[in-house]
Amino acid sequence: MRVLVSAYQCAKETGSEPRLGWEFLCAASRQHDVTVLTQAGTAEALKRDLVADGVESVRVVPIAGSGLLRAFEGRLGLGHVEYLSWQYRAWKVARLLQDDID
Repeated sequence: MRVLVSAYQCAKETGSEPRLGWEFLCAASRQHDVTVLTQAGTAEALKRDLVADGVESVRVVPIAGSGLLRAFEGRLGLGHVEYLSWQYRAWKVARLLQDDID
């Protein structure tokens, strides 16, 4: 089955949210072909970790963040606005990929 995973944070060797994204992605990839939507800034590191672990059934699709909102991340709660903005962009990309997903 071809599945879509959205993981705003997804990294092998980091804290709770990124690690959870990594574990979920790896678990799904054991039985399915997975397309993962993740932040553009971490996509290359994710690809390297997948290759290093021999995970071949994952396609990484980077979703660019908003440069303007990223500048305010961590202040005044604007990081949440960046996250919502990223989710909207991920949704738009997911719609484009719908023919590639079961």
